[in-house]
Amino acid sequence: MAHAKGPAEDELSNVSVEGRFGFGIDDDTVSVAGIDAKLEIDNFFGGYVLGHLPLADQASVYGLIGFTRGKGTISVPGFSESDTDSGLTWGTGFNFFAPPQLGVNAEYVQYLDESGYDLSAFSLGLTYNF
Repeated sequence: MAHAKGPAEDELSNVSVEGRFGFGIDDDTVSVAGIDAKLEIDNFFGGYVLGHLPLADQASVYGLIGFTRGKGTISVPGFSESDTDSGLTWGTGFNFFAPPQLGVNAEYVQYLDESGYDLSAFSLGLTYNF
């Protein structure tokens, strides 16, 4: 027996919730008053709501909004300081699904945007839906 989707079900199928965890793979070095300082992303995590806009049966664009908390460390010879920060996160992306469960994804996310720095990422990935 077939089940027809009602308007509320169509709207809900275009919304998803995600949790993410990440860490820095490579450190960055900046010069502060002639001294090289090493910047490192220790970790970050957050929760996000995504709104999907289908382009076809196998493609969609989406926007995301949520909240991220991250920890970073700055080090100079003989001194190291860690700090945590949190804030609003936003981004946009594109999904393309070839078979029903396997897909390709590209996205840009601004995780944290503070007065002295920002934490953003452009990523390409493969997805598998259960």
